[in-house]
Amino acid sequence: MNALTRNLGASLVLTALLMAASAQSAPRVDRGSVQAAVDSLRFSGVFPAGSASLAEFYRKEDMGVQWTVKMAAQLSELSGHDAESRRWKSPFEIAQLDVQTSMLAIELINRAKAASYPQQVATTDDLQGFKYALQAGTEQQFLQALGQGNSLLRQLRLAESRYSEIVSSGGWRLLDQSEIELTDRTTAVVELKQRLQIEGYKAGEGNYFNTQLERALRQYQGVQNLAISGALDELTRRALNVPAWKRLRALRANLARFETRGRLGTENAIIVNIPAFKGEYFNAGKRVWSDRVIVGKTDRRTPQINAQLERVVFNPSWYVPSKIAWRDILPRATRDPEYWQRMGYQAFDRDGQFHEIAAGAEISEQFAADSLRIKQPPGPRNALGQVKFLFPNKYAVYLHDTPNKNLFGRDVRAFSSGCVRVQEPLKLAEVLFKHQAESMLSSSEDRSVQDFIASKVTQSVSLPDPVNVSTIYLTAEPLASGRVRFYPDIYRYDTADMASSMKTALSQS
Repeated sequence: MNALTRNLGASLVLTALLMAASAQSAPRVDRGSVQAAVDSLRFSGVFPAGSASLAEFYRKEDMGVQWTVKMAAQLSELSGHDAESRRWKSPFEIAQLDVQTSMLAIELINRAKAASYPQQVATTDDLQGFKYALQAGTEQQFLQALGQGNSLLRQLRLAESRYSEIVSSGGWRLLDQSEIELTDRTTAVVELKQRLQIEGYKAGEGNYFNTQLERALRQYQGVQNLAISGALDELTRRALNVPAWKRLRALRANLARFETRGRLGTENAIIVNIPAFKGEYFNAGKRVWSDRVIVGKTDRRTPQINAQLERVVFNPSWYVPSKIAWRDILPRATRDPEYWQRMGYQAFDRDGQFHEIAAGAEISEQFAADSLRIKQPPGPRNALGQVKFLFPNKYAVYLHDTPNKNLFGRDVRAFSSGCVRVQEPLKLAEVLFKHQAESMLSSSEDRSVQDFIASKVTQSVSLPDPVNVSTIYLTAEPLASGRVRFYPDIYRYDTADMASSMKTALSQS
């Protein structure tokens, strides 16, 4: 707790706990007060390491007060401080002290993580997980798990055991299509509470849709990466209605997949989780970049690979793979005579000589006769955008920019031909450069990412300290809180891997 007490003083820590302890009897705190408290503390410059995740934490929780009387007492005990009962009249003071209590939670998380990752600081998921663990009475296990690092297999096995018990006990009933909302009193409310409680969410008893049920729904939505509304919307109902045996099958399929691969390191690595449509970069155990990605279509799947990122290419040309040329570009150029020129494509032969192309009905015949290839020079329509990240692999897959940003707004983002498109790749380039050796750009006169882009010339920058790249297929992600976030099985690997696992088990019996 040294860092926190240096910044805020022991009395402020105590005050934060006291506020939380009296939150139930305090006046209602509006969202604006919480937002103002987050902003004022952010600008004060007294945040400990990892506090950057606070704003996101409160946004995910709809800018509400987070710490109850019981949680405050638990935090007080864990931190070794005594709390006295205090009452506050100003909503802003309550909100401000709630944020400071969150900072205390961050400091506890950071201290727990120091056992294995001295520089890996608290994330938003950590804060949410800590809150859920306090509610479930598993805070000691939660902090201990943080100290043991990210053992994916261990967490998957624990989750598999828990869901196996749920299935053995009969699973859960599917919810009907009844419309229910806050203050309703119906049997549908009872069934919703029972459904949530099976997975460990404290939704309360009875047939009344109260704030406790709303809070449980919000927690469930946060874990499953759904829009947090506290209401039983259609997407939430659909997620709740996935049968327990399917959740168990997903966990077992992921166990089968990951038992044969090495530990996912976070020292200097980019990890792309294909079904999560998410890319992350870890340096020294700390997540320093995260972004939305687009992965391969179901018939052009992004492969699971391990490689090393060696070069970053700015203003790249696109040398179109033959399969994409014949499947996509040539048929479209046949239908639309202006498409070829509009996209800036060029044709060249095996000797590198360029050929004039009269786009239209005969274009496929021209390519077949002369064994031509397609190149798309740098420009605003280039399919690779402004930058690509090369990590040699047998699939010729890489990460790259794209001029078509509209698809990143979709929930399911399987639209590419196998490569991984990144929503904001220039930020990734900047973070990579920052964490490389100081000599990385010496040959390029220490030019910035924007300098390379502004030149409009294709330039390749080698990384003296290669970064590990893993594209993984993880449809059941255990969180530090002990809960599991499930992703869509877009490539149907869970069923296939389960079948393979069962076949192997039978052959060995």
